[in-house]
Amino acid sequence: MRALGGNKVRRRCIGDMRVWARYVGDELIFDHAVHGQRSLQTHFDVRNNTGQGFHDPTAGTWHDLKGGAVAALANASWGQDGGVVFNGTTSKVSYTGFPLTGGTNEYTILNVHKIAALTGQHPRIWAESPYPSLYLHSNNQYGYGFFGQGRDAVFPARFTPPVGTLIQAALRFSGTTVDLFVNGRYIDSLTGVTGTIGNPNPIFLGARAANDRTLNGAIYEHLVYNRALTDEEMVEAFAVSRVLFGIGG
Repeated sequence: MRALGGNKVRRRCIGDMRVWARYVGDELIFDHAVHGQRSLQTHFDVRNNTGQGFHDPTAGTWHDLKGGAVAALANASWGQDGGVVFNGTTSKVSYTGFPLTGGTNEYTILNVHKIAALTGQHPRIWAESPYPSLYLHSNNQYGYGFFGQGRDAVFPARFTPPVGTLIQAALRFSGTTVDLFVNGRYIDSLTGVTGTIGNPNPIFLGARAANDRTLNGAIYEHLVYNRALTDEEMVEAFAVSRVLFGIGG
């Protein structure tokens, strides 16, 4: 522990990941030390929209704390708990300046979100235009699905997100393998697929480019890493988001 501006700070490093906690009065505050992570390229966080404090609830934009991108909110709004709310029909968020270039096939994208209702056909959590994307697959039973080049598939070990509960879901891309993690836990893999980034600008949150496949729920955090995180780093990333947003185990 060391003092920093009157606050006690503790840091922990695992590989390229770094997290910290500080005391403000008697309250222990955790955060991603995002600006010190070499592999973290993009970080949208509803708790700190501008880098100066909590977001303006009337703001029409959402600011990337790491790479400087600015996301535009279209028919999306700030919820009472701070999340960006999608109405299931016309809402979407999009941003340019995605840090990974075309041809990239090794990276990790994590999102903290809450599902208000399991409705609609393949509502997107995030999507590149036209692929890849993470979505909710609605055939027979809702579960996380992946859409890539010529491949539309639900992960075999289906995980159906509970309604009204915060979830951190992540896709880890490495070559022709895509791994699904939920709340820091490995769920399943798809092999023989490609998650190669094609035309990475813009990126859409809560919908896809065609103004459909809209999420009925809210998004709280969106992180993009330029490599495949290790299993240990996935656990560590969830541990921070869990404390920040109050996610269950």
